[in-house]
Amino acid sequence: PQLKSMDGKDGQLTRAVTITVYSRRELAELLWEIPGTEDILEGKKPLSSYIIIESRDSSGYIEEISLGNRKMTGEEAAQLLQVSSGCFYVSDLSGGSLKIMTFGSGSGYGMSLAGASVMASRGGDYREILEYYFPVCQVNNFSSFRTE
Repeated sequence: PQLKSMDGKDGQLTRAVTITVYSRRELAELLWEIPGTEDILEGKKPLSSYIIIESRDSSGYIEEISLGNRKMTGEEAAQLLQVSSGCFYVSDLSGGSLKIMTFGSGSGYGMSLAGASVMASRGGDYREILEYYFPVCQVNNFSSFRTE
């Protein structure tokens, strides 16, 4: 089935934003085994230069990212950087720290229980909710099933 990206930017949820700040030493500890990050502690380059976002999908989730000399998916990078989703942005802070602003949690695909709950609280029934999250699937009428 086709899954719909649901990251809270669709109006169903308020955007859950998490801000994580790493010092130069903390980032070096996370990326110590990644080629191309060996000189983080030397402090000659901005920390954001070690994290290059190559591409994003239409919802802002990272499709491809370079950490040092290694390319990976946004989900892999999120796990390595210990943030909640692959929808994140990086920037340098004064004092040499790195700020990672993360939106939502998880992959952003599939049915969000929080989003479904919001739809239900606004009067949406199961059919409307399922059709919203899984637009190419056929939703059967469950009331025609018998339970004995």
